Amino acid sequence: MTDALSTQAGELAARAISALGRAKTEAELARVKADYLGKTGSIAALLKQLPALAVEDRRTAGAAVNEAKRSVEALFASRLTSLKDAALSGSGVALDVTLPGRAPF
Repeated sequence: MTDALSTQAGELAARAISALGRAKTEAELARVKADYLGKTGSIAALLKQLPALAVEDRRTAGAAVNEAKRSVEALFASRLTSLKDAALSGSGVALDVTLPGRAPF
């Protein structure tokens, strides 16, 4: 059972990473995050299966599931940052925070 859970965790992480890579907007990223990391997400479902395992198996399977979760969370944060940076740089408006503010009309 441990090997199956570890394998499932790896496969879920690979699918989530692929889906995060295909996401083009912040909304798509949020949907992928909810599908995999949310309360009723795929990785959460694997975490809920851990208490049914023996103690020795639980450690191994838990480590695999947590590693998958961490890798997906890290990629999500990275993609979110890159999408936000791309949105700011693609807007064509330069913001110089050292300039004084403008008076309203």
